[in-house]
Amino acid sequence: MAKKTLCSKILILRTAVSSESSSASSTAKLILFFHTTPHLFRIMSIAEKFRWNAINDEQFEELVFKVLKSANPQQIEWRKGPGDKGRDIQVQFRRQGALGEDIDETYFVEVKHYQAGVPPSAFESSLTWALAEEPQVLLIVVSSHLTTPCREFLEVWREKHPKIRVPPPWEREEIENKILQSSDAREFAISLGLLPPFIQNLLPPNPETFRISEDKTIWAMEYRYWITEEEVEKIGYVVELLSRLQDAIRAECEPHKYFEDVCLAIPNWSTFLTLLQPQLRLQIAIRDYLFALNSDVPADRTNGLGQKIKEYVELVRQVGDAAQQID
Repeated sequence: MAKKTLCSKILILRTAVSSESSSASSTAKLILFFHTTPHLFRIMSIAEKFRWNAINDEQFEELVFKVLKSANPQQIEWRKGPGDKGRDIQVQFRRQGALGEDIDETYFVEVKHYQAGVPPSAFESSLTWALAEEPQVLLIVVSSHLTTPCREFLEVWREKHPKIRVPPPWEREEIENKILQSSDAREFAISLGLLPPFIQNLLPPNPETFRISEDKTIWAMEYRYWITEEEVEKIGYVVELLSRLQDAIRAECEPHKYFEDVCLAIPNWSTFLTLLQPQLRLQIAIRDYLFALNSDVPADRTNGLGQKIKEYVELVRQVGDAAQQID
């Protein structure tokens, strides 16, 4: 018989075991539970905690306003309501020119809250007003993503009108990072139900105030991809279910040919996940410690984070030693 993948074996399992052994039905259900509910065992990052359908257009505009305000602009105005003249937010930033002079730049910021891709028609008004009033920069912010025709449309417009700078739009990935990097925006997102409350304790309290290291290296932190302690905890749950599955197979279905790969895989996966869990916790502890060193965290708090690293190093060693003793 040709070799089948584990997934295909699981899919045919119900028919196979029910025809040969009625006592095996509980094991079949357990394996099918693994196969049909992968979301329970997937390690989720912070990005998957965002609930974009929980907020409306105006709330998204206010969220973007808070993100921009946290960047310390010279001036900022939220043009809420009708008659915004092609921009939801107008903001002025000061940058340093090539000769060290101060240059003030006016940004027109157009904000669109969509669940699906944003079409070209969404920006017709903002582009018309940008041509009429000529800001230095036109920034587009969307809560989803731009459709391919929209990208092409904006690229053609950018080439035709080089006097107005159009930076890469902030799409979902970028705006999620911006929200997480601003303490005010993060708090507001939590109050709206866009993010769960535990996010506030997970991330540094004021990431926008972190000191830049002496070599002027800036940490481009992708907060949205951070794994949370809540997700690491799920690994233990998966190991427990694997153990139950192994016991059920041994008790009811061990001779059955469809369980051969499963029986071989379970011990290896259980050991791998058991080792992975403390290593992920160690990495989270190191991350927190490094952030503390680059911020104004009190010394006792920094020392406490350092002690946690030592504890997890010892835990990784203990789990690793125990794994090596398994036959």
